[in-house]
Amino acid sequence: MRTVVSDNAITARPLPHLVLGSAAGLTPACTFQATGKGVLAVCTALARSAPLGFRVRLDVPGKRWIFECYDGVDRSVTQHDRPYVLFSGEYENIDGPKYETNTTGYANYAYVAGQGEGSARIVVTVDQTGGEPRRELWVDARDLQQADGQTDADYRAQLIQRGAEKLAEAARVENFSAAAVDTANFEYLTDWNLGDIVSFEKWNILLNQRITEVEEIYENGIETVTPVCGTPLPETLDLGSD
Repeated sequence: MRTVVSDNAITARPLPHLVLGSAAGLTPACTFQATGKGVLAVCTALARSAPLGFRVRLDVPGKRWIFECYDGVDRSVTQHDRPYVLFSGEYENIDGPKYETNTTGYANYAYVAGQGEGSARIVVTVDQTGGEPRRELWVDARDLQQADGQTDADYRAQLIQRGAEKLAEAARVENFSAAAVDTANFEYLTDWNLGDIVSFEKWNILLNQRITEVEEIYENGIETVTPVCGTPLPETLDLGSD
């Protein structure tokens, strides 16, 4: 993502005052091709497949915008390295809970077909079943062509990355949203933040998932904070050829 932003919005066609922040030392890496796509769409697809977050932070003293990649902190009840964060009816720190789930279009195993014809066509698989029953997805990646001098391993890595992106689009929808009531135990921006993995519990359902959205409303001197935990409703991010 840093390379995409640097090559398309800083080095070339520079946006005023946009700079790269310090590298965070995050380990996910990939090989991919994207032609004629917007920087935001590409970064969003890569972030979902990693998964990682990215942001453009305003540096007021420096009068600049700083692009950063980040990984949220695991604060769920299943880890033991740090205090957990749990939103539940029992803790009386949520209001108006809403739970959604949808497996329509869900897939966890991809066949990615690249260049070639018939039996000579290069096909790789991406397995994200994790012990679950296989739900297959066919990905036509013929737009990804092996470049001159590119090794077979690098080309297959590109196909695998495309498969990971398509599986991220075909993820199971399961999310939990509720207005969070700040307590002494779990205060927003102090104990948890956007991108963190926390626990939500209601109706005998326990989700240990990433906070993907935070809505802040300030009205009549009252602040309402609504976190959304889990996988958002599906969106199509087409990184194939136009």
